[in-house]
Amino acid sequence: ICHVDGVLVLATELVETQRGRRWAPVGMFDPKTQIWTAHRIGLTSKTGKLAALDCRIANGSIEALAVERHYGVSRLLRFEVPQGPEGQWIEPTIAADLSELISPLPNFEGLAWMKDGSAALVTDNKYRGAPSDPSRLYFVPASAIQ
Repeated sequence: ICHVDGVLVLATELVETQRGRRWAPVGMFDPKTQIWTAHRIGLTSKTGKLAALDCRIANGSIEALAVERHYGVSRLLRFEVPQGPEGQWIEPTIAADLSELISPLPNFEGLAWMKDGSAALVTDNKYRGAPSDPSRLYFVPASAIQ
């Protein structure tokens, strides 16, 4: 979940197959109007799911950065969240392939998009309910994010 300019943007690890490909539902709620809008974000891998999300205002629009991940897949996706009551099918861009930047590839569960354009990512330290490693914090410089 992220909050920007009074609007909430929500994502889950749910995946649906429509139009011959995989999509992640992303909801937007505007408390001022009490309107929910359901968008679909195209996933860029055969197995990935959205695991984290952050957003900001850029040029009057809500811009989002999300983690798409599953075993062997870890990418930052960037997309614009349209405002208004009509849901959209949104094609993201791959802002960074984290598998090319970080090894071994951890299980990212949290994301903060910093003001300077960099990203802070936190790992989950549990696998099947048992702690495996300590949680870790990673920083991706703005120069590595498209």
